Amino acid sequence: MHVLWYVVPADRKWYRNWAISAITRYTLEKVNPRTPAAKFEAGSIKVD
Repeated sequence: MHVLWYVVPADRKWYRNWAISAITRYTLEKVNPRTPAAKFEAGSIKVD
């Protein structure tokens, strides 16, 4: 497993926020996470 580190300048808050969001978006697109399939029917749950 590779651990990547990014140096993000923090002297401008808007740039820091943009850089972090761009890195996060790129990483999530690369990983392409999927929601696991449910093992039960949601309609079968009953709450008293």
